[in-house]
Amino acid sequence: ATMAVQLLTRRHCHSSESFHRDSEEYDTLLNDDRNSLLNQPGDISPVLLVGEMPDISEVVKEGVVWKLTSQYEWKPMRAQLTKAMVYITRPNENQLRDRIPLHEILDIRKRSDMPNQGEDDTNSQRCLKIASLFEDGSNNSLHILQIRTMEDGYNSGRTYYFNTESERECSDWIHVLKPACDEALLKLRSGPHILNRVQMMFKRFYRHVWVQAFVAFLIFLSFISNILQTELNFPDGSDASNMSQEAYDALEMIFTILFTVELFVNLVANFFWAFVSDPWNAFDVVVVSVSLAALSLSNVPGVTALRLVRTLRVLRLFGRLSSLRQIIAALSASVLPVTNALLILAIVMAIFSVVAFDLFSDYDPYNFGSFSRAYFSMFQVCTGDAWASSIARPLVFDSAVGSRFGAALFFVAYYVCVAWTLLQVVVAVLLDNFMTAAFKEKEQQQRERLERQGKGVEASVLDPLLAILAQFDSLEGLERRIGDLFQILDVDDSKTLSFLELRVGLKKLHLRPAITFLPQDFDDLTDGRKLVNRDGEMGMPEFQLAIRRQLMCFVQNRMTEAMRLSDQAQATSMFFVMKVLTMSVEEVVSSARTRAAAAAAASDALSRWKPVRRSQSASRPA
Repeated sequence: ATMAVQLLTRRHCHSSESFHRDSEEYDTLLNDDRNSLLNQPGDISPVLLVGEMPDISEVVKEGVVWKLTSQYEWKPMRAQLTKAMVYITRPNENQLRDRIPLHEILDIRKRSDMPNQGEDDTNSQRCLKIASLFEDGSNNSLHILQIRTMEDGYNSGRTYYFNTESERECSDWIHVLKPACDEALLKLRSGPHILNRVQMMFKRFYRHVWVQAFVAFLIFLSFISNILQTELNFPDGSDASNMSQEAYDALEMIFTILFTVELFVNLVANFFWAFVSDPWNAFDVVVVSVSLAALSLSNVPGVTALRLVRTLRVLRLFGRLSSLRQIIAALSASVLPVTNALLILAIVMAIFSVVAFDLFSDYDPYNFGSFSRAYFSMFQVCTGDAWASSIARPLVFDSAVGSRFGAALFFVAYYVCVAWTLLQVVVAVLLDNFMTAAFKEKEQQQRERLERQGKGVEASVLDPLLAILAQFDSLEGLERRIGDLFQILDVDDSKTLSFLELRVGLKKLHLRPAITFLPQDFDDLTDGRKLVNRDGEMGMPEFQLAIRRQLMCFVQNRMTEAMRLSDQAQATSMFFVMKVLTMSVEEVVSSARTRAAAAAAASDALSRWKPVRRSQSASRPA
């Protein structure tokens, strides 16, 4: 709430600082790097949001060109061509500024005139003047490489203009780009392999709700048949026993065949890594393999033990029922912390076992004659199973023991340290991690339920970006983050942002879900176009103000979501008070701005009225 108040009352914007970040691997960008980006309170790294330049080994052609900006200015850029992309950066930098996918290029051509050159445009004349600075000839002719992209593609139909130093270099770029675009488009049109199409068909079939319900019903029927087999235990050799055994064998064969088919469909639908990484699939493979081995090796001695594994099929229901899956997921999340606590417990028990062997091995070799015997005796003491009567008392009250007080102190210290302390720590760690995981699972289910009921919080198209910007530690840090974002989106270095630049730039950011920026969103961002100039563009101060307003709405939406997800009345009341506080501050600031604007208008009117009064007084006769 304090940050929200400061966000509203802060009105001055400072210039953003320049920044550079070391490049990281692009393949891990959408996973680990996004999490680190959400958690770090510092500046926004362009590598994390936009990407990085390709490796030098992947570059097919490279050169310095002059790129036409939205302000009709030529900016020197370094272009690198790979088999799939055209990367654009500044000449002396390795920070990605823009890129063009080759399969989205619709047209490549060479032109020697400026766009809209026929009009009386001072900008066009300025472009010709700038172009003459790097021409090696006496004339002012241009060698422009025009690249037009798809309307619904990565660059949203933008047309790029690159001026080269000579006509030969422009022709070289065209001769290299056209075959590369044809090859990239051919790979795209070839479509997925026949195996991929089959896999998608299997996946849609297997994930259907009725298929999953049928599999769960088969698992339950298999478990019921195992229960009936153990309950109806007829005498061996009787007719009822023979008939029931034949019926059970037939049912077992049917269940095994059905579960084998289900496992095959699952394997094809999720091949390869998605299938291997799921522990429930590994459990299915073990159970089905054991069932097949029990059927094929029915006459082999000892195969009856394998059939006992078939009763574990019912555990597969845990992965299909949400309530059971929630418990299993919580227990799985608690395994590692509990293992660490159990390791500490085992080490402490081992220390006491070594001491017990040194103290009591001569007096009680049955319980303390070796480390393994001593360790098992210490485990018995830890469980509280008759340890006082069968282990401690004979040693404490036996006259042969040298120090009865020392033996009593040893067992009491061990029981207090292990049974009363460390075991409770293990239980506490288990409960803590179990409750945390269960709360997350319950929150996710409740959020899905609210969305199905149409009660979800209305999300803004900029929410994925606002979630990153909201992780600031101070207002200065927020200003730096917004300034860094402005520099990332301003690929033309024009110091302004238009709707087209915002639409293309936001679409290129590595955010999930991706941002599709529409004219209505631009109107909402700029408060009905009040924050734009005559050309429909925003500068840095206006962009700072617009993003701050969006952040305030984002904070209020998150409070509303927390109120709906919270089950405690106290927490709901707290969130409600925080939301009312932020809304009140927003109203105060809005009212102050309105009064300031009215005062400025009145002052301006008064300044115009006073000269008129003085001129009338001067012209009035004495």
